[in-house]
Amino acid sequence: EWFSGDAYQNPTLRGVETTGGKLEGLRTIRLAYEPQGGITSGCEADSSGNLSSSYNDIEVLVRSRTQLQLRQKWGYFDADRVDADGDGLHDSVEEYGILDGEAVTGEVVLLRDRLDLAVVDENIMFKFDYYSESEESWIFDHEELNSTNFQGIANLNWSAKYISNDDCSGNSCHVKWRITALYPGSEHFSPALGNITFELVVLPPIVDSDEDGVEDDEDAFPNDPSETHDDDGDGVGNNTDAFPKDPDEQYDDDGDGVGNNADDFPDNKYASNWTTVYTAFGTLLVLLILGGVMISRMKKENELPNVPASNEIQQLEKHIEELEQRRSEIIAQQDPTELMFED
Repeated sequence: EWFSGDAYQNPTLRGVETTGGKLEGLRTIRLAYEPQGGITSGCEADSSGNLSSSYNDIEVLVRSRTQLQLRQKWGYFDADRVDADGDGLHDSVEEYGILDGEAVTGEVVLLRDRLDLAVVDENIMFKFDYYSESEESWIFDHEELNSTNFQGIANLNWSAKYISNDDCSGNSCHVKWRITALYPGSEHFSPALGNITFELVVLPPIVDSDEDGVEDDEDAFPNDPSETHDDDGDGVGNNTDAFPKDPDEQYDDDGDGVGNNADDFPDNKYASNWTTVYTAFGTLLVLLILGGVMISRMKKENELPNVPASNEIQQLEKHIEELEQRRSEIIAQQDPTELMFED
């Protein structure tokens, strides 16, 4: 109740006074007219004398303006989008990316604007969106409401959720989430200007089907615990592949260093192709001829009186026997039909 033409007596300069211990709520404003000026510092009397004093009460809802402030952030996404190693994941994602099911927490506080007094028992909305690579846009997922406590604090508590993305070239890829805190207002409080938004990344779940210590995404044989890599891409794992760098060869049954696919004699360690066989036969034949001539001469010399056999002759004869034995082994494994049609 105020009747004054004195601008300095205006109670609105003092702000809203509490009613029942509350700043917000319904207030009654009384508008009055007093022609006789019976109140000190009141209005001047009406000279016409035709009007009598009167008043009118008006119900007014007083609402406080609010501000939403951050207390604890809940995201780590790098606004600079730095990718130093060029692997397609931003550095902050690799450093701070979280896994499916991990706890995501944060805090905001709701205060009366300029008074910095806590706003209690008001709902703060947390809105969750994820980014779709195929649609190149944010997709709304859900929202949560959390009430402010006696300090005006509302808590965010969320279990991270991995959503299989639909445009990752067949590979698992990370999912970017955007979580926004906002205060939409209520009967006694105006909506907070602005909001608080953070982005975070949920990494693909770690899957190791064969439990060999290598994730399926990096395992060339995700269901074989004995194999993890296939360097030459021939479908045979490095641990089994006798030639892990040669896509044309995988096995060497006779252990001669020549793969089965290129080896004409995959079960004979003494030969790998017909060229080596012919060369061996030719060499053996020459040695046999030379050996026969030398033995013939030696025998003739040994027939001379008082001339004993030489040790060198004995060694040569032993070597010839070894060559004949090797020749027999090669012939035993040779296919006569292949020899007939060999160029």
